Amino acid sequence: MNEVSLLNKKKAKFGIYFDWPLNSRSGGPTGYLSTLFEGLSTLFNGAEVELISQPKPSQEYLPGAWGLPDGVPLFSEINNLYKYAALVENNKTLEEAAYFAEMDQFRLSDDAVKEIKKQSYEAIHAHTTVDLLKLHFSLTREGRRHVTKLILTSHCPEAPAKEWSEVAFANGADSQVAQKLYEVYSVLDRLAFMFADVLIFPCPEAMEPYRGSIPDFDRLYRHKPVYFVPTGSKTMPVKASRKDVRQTLGLSNAFVLGYIGRHNVVKGYDRLERLAEKLFKKYDNVSILVGGKAGPLPTVEHPKWIEYGWTTTPGDIVNAADVFVVPNQATYFDLIVLEALSLGAILILSRTGGNRYFEGQSSGIFLFSDDDEFMAIIAHLRAMPQEKYEALKQQNKELFEKNYTEQVFAQRYLNVLKEITAPLKRVKKAATGQYASPKVSIIVPVYNVAPYVGQCIRSILAQSYTNFELLIVDDGSTDGSSGIIEAFLTDSRVQILTQTNKGLSAARNYALEKARGEWVSFIDGDDYLDPDFLKTLLDTCEKDKTEVAVCAINEFDAEGTHYQDTIHDEIKFYGQASGSLINMSPFIPVTFYPSAWNKLYKRSLFDTIQYPVGFLYEDHPVHWEIMLRTERFSYIRRPLYFHRTDEKSRISRGGDRRNFEIFYIISYIYSLVCKDYGYYTAKHVIAQILQRLVWERSWSIVDPAIKHEMSWLFEIHRKLLEVCESELTGNRDWFITSDFLDEQHKYRSKLVHEKHPSDRYHYPLRNRVSVTNRTAGPSAAVESLVHADWDAGLWSSTPPGRVQS
Repeated sequence: MNEVSLLNKKKAKFGIYFDWPLNSRSGGPTGYLSTLFEGLSTLFNGAEVELISQPKPSQEYLPGAWGLPDGVPLFSEINNLYKYAALVENNKTLEEAAYFAEMDQFRLSDDAVKEIKKQSYEAIHAHTTVDLLKLHFSLTREGRRHVTKLILTSHCPEAPAKEWSEVAFANGADSQVAQKLYEVYSVLDRLAFMFADVLIFPCPEAMEPYRGSIPDFDRLYRHKPVYFVPTGSKTMPVKASRKDVRQTLGLSNAFVLGYIGRHNVVKGYDRLERLAEKLFKKYDNVSILVGGKAGPLPTVEHPKWIEYGWTTTPGDIVNAADVFVVPNQATYFDLIVLEALSLGAILILSRTGGNRYFEGQSSGIFLFSDDDEFMAIIAHLRAMPQEKYEALKQQNKELFEKNYTEQVFAQRYLNVLKEITAPLKRVKKAATGQYASPKVSIIVPVYNVAPYVGQCIRSILAQSYTNFELLIVDDGSTDGSSGIIEAFLTDSRVQILTQTNKGLSAARNYALEKARGEWVSFIDGDDYLDPDFLKTLLDTCEKDKTEVAVCAINEFDAEGTHYQDTIHDEIKFYGQASGSLINMSPFIPVTFYPSAWNKLYKRSLFDTIQYPVGFLYEDHPVHWEIMLRTERFSYIRRPLYFHRTDEKSRISRGGDRRNFEIFYIISYIYSLVCKDYGYYTAKHVIAQILQRLVWERSWSIVDPAIKHEMSWLFEIHRKLLEVCESELTGNRDWFITSDFLDEQHKYRSKLVHEKHPSDRYHYPLRNRVSVTNRTAGPSAAVESLVHADWDAGLWSSTPPGRVQS
């Protein structure tokens, strides 16, 4: 346990997982968390947040020393890179490959797991994508994933895969290794954002880099809950006076622009160099004072460009400058902006990402989009009277004190954690109207189902049982569905709820808040009911004294042609059945549709359960949670629910990466079963579900890159949940042929020998960093392998080190 977690040692409600040393002088999560815990230590309830960490291994990173996940193809190509390293005796390459492979075992230490189990945190906040995956899989294995919210904040100014692979390459890793790290981490980034229950960003503008560097970011994660917590900072310390620094550096009479940061493209070091060239031509007395470690971009050589180097007192640079410049090409939420603000520095920020959040907050903060705008700001500031200049500095300092101190930040953060984990409280509404006490609430989410929604509503209003209310949620329809449903308001049982498009889960949750019935049933807007659906299910529940009833399904296509009745006779094979009454076991929920529809539920079951927002396949976790809470349920073999299977609108039709959300569902189900029935039962249940759910989605995927990733994830989950091949084959559904498993094996095997085909997201590292001063250049042997891949047509864009003619 890190010392910071010992601030207050009573039971904490929230955990923060980060297993690197905290440092207030660093950027990224180390500086963020150092400031946060400083602020929490001043709050009365700051002890509700605790830092969880795991000790670093003492042995060096060597091949096999930390157990490269055996048989997991995601890492097999990195493992194969060892042979390249051996060819050229490049220890740096070997070290990088082994390090990154070890880091991604997705397992927390035993000590960290014990701490999590002891504290029973309501939520845990991860600050890297890899850490979130470690938490996700470790909590799943312990049966705690379904009761612990996982929050993700990624602090990189671009997709983490890009930053980490660039750093590895700049530090001497061979281009082949760095490229492979990028490909692996791209998959992990998408998976982490997908598995997170909640995302936290400092501000909406901080999401901009991810929209630009993670393909389809908005479409993949647009329904996920997002909270915004602007970061804070401690006041930047100043050791030397402004006068002393300027005299020492020969800047007494100069107009000085300060800059602190890495010397790379993302931080805008090259942009600052270009701007400096224009400034030096126009003004005689302008100088640039630069702090930070040199590289990877070459250091600027000019008498008015002063490299101060890395320093433990960067406040001296800020204090000595007349203006402070943050010229980032891409910006998340730069901590140096807040630190400079704490000293009252006049700020000139590029109009990118998190920088845009500060626009208009103070007259002492200027933003620029191009060189001309930057030069105009400099001219304006140089001509400004000293009195007004000092007033702007004071305004910036007051802005910091009001909004960005560590105490303000910590309180803001704690408030958001409490909002995220607020217990679900549904208050039963007072009934009014003709049916003063509707016994059943029927909920119909509607989104762009104009051809079918009229038939759906008519079938509900024609039910032989009439004491119900009908709650229709218009989820932002744009196809005329809204006008169709409004025509049914003449029936007093009908109520229309409207919301902007938030997805099926949000629509159902919204209606559950309004529902007044003792029972509740969900109907999809393109399905319809047998006239006796409600009466039969309600009568059966009351007869059997159960809280859930399920009926068989009549399935038909988009044109209305019936093609099968799904009766689920196999339920009786797993449970003790007596007429319609089925005794529950953990294998029962596997045997029938995990849908919200074709069922009647006791309303009280949803008092503490809601549909997960931001995920596809939202029915599955609620289905399992409710079924495992009940000791028995009623099953009616009559197909009373008519389900439309529209091939053109099926979620899996697109074959895109949102299909991967099924792996979140698999982990959630495993966690549920493991908690109540133990590890071995969970393994057997998940063996059947894993291949079934992957099979249902794999057949529609045609993109080879996505097929490969699906196979990777299938194998990763199989290994991490310790499901062996024999358990897969022994629990295989009759409709899953051996050809499917052979195909999965084929795609997994190809990963070891062939180039991963995600060429559309290829990341040309040499186009991003200068390698002039690298400590270890790529060897001829490795470069020849890369170029051989290029000549074989395995790269769709220029590989690292290759100049395209």
